Amino acid sequence: MTRPTDRVLTHTFKVGARYTCTLTVPFDTSRGVRNATAEWIPEWPAVLTEAEQADYRRERDALLAELADERGRSIVVEPSRTT
Repeated sequence: MTRPTDRVLTHTFKVGARYTCTLTVPFDTSRGVRNATAEWIPEWPAVLTEAEQADYRRERDALLAELADERGRSIVVEPSRTT
């Protein structure tokens, strides 16, 4: 079995009618996914409606499922913690 090389997955999608989000997920074959970044247009949302949260999670989960399928492994999402 040939191991895929390191790569970066990027996915841009609408979140409701107000926002566009670009998720960038770098994957290092030796360490896995370390950090994913999200860029929001026109600005980082202070609050998302329930429908917007569902849009974001659906698209995020689809991107991570693609990465998991490609790597043949599970991926766990841990929310950021603020102190």
